[in-house]
Amino acid sequence: MWSFVSGNMIKSSPVLVNNGLAVAFGSYDEYLYCVNAQNGELVWKVKPGLGAIYSSPCLVLKNVMGIDQSNVSTEDTLLSTGVILIGTLGGTCAAVSEMDGRILWSHDIQAPVFTSSLNYNSRALFSSVKGKVKCFLTNSGEERYKRKFGYHLYIPYISLYLR
Repeated sequence: MWSFVSGNMIKSSPVLVNNGLAVAFGSYDEYLYCVNAQNGELVWKVKPGLGAIYSSPCLVLKNVMGIDQSNVSTEDTLLSTGVILIGTLGGTCAAVSEMDGRILWSHDIQAPVFTSSLNYNSRALFSSVKGKVKCFLTNSGEERYKRKFGYHLYIPYISLYLR
């Protein structure tokens, strides 16, 4: 058994990363942490943007399309490692490398993100308390669409129609 102390309270659920060798979770100290699952030692930490992290991280793995004896092809050639999607209460939406904590891309949606993000068909969806939903390409962070609802969103937004 082990324990880990961050700089503030932890309200997000952890996610297994690095092939189950580590866990990643957010903290109210504004950092996303990755710790060794066996001994609790810090692997890396990164501040993805302004604001505490309440939402649970979402791990996106490479989408393997086909395997033969000498070749592996992927849907996202730029997605060479697993990506952790995370939102902050300061309105940052970010993609972070699961291996080393590098910020791959980030956007400010100008409203707190309480919900965990959703990844579908290589698209990352983030929703905010101001009723905004934004969709980005997971590999590049390019904005695909946005929508404004007339109510606050505190639960994950699920869309069957993704452009």
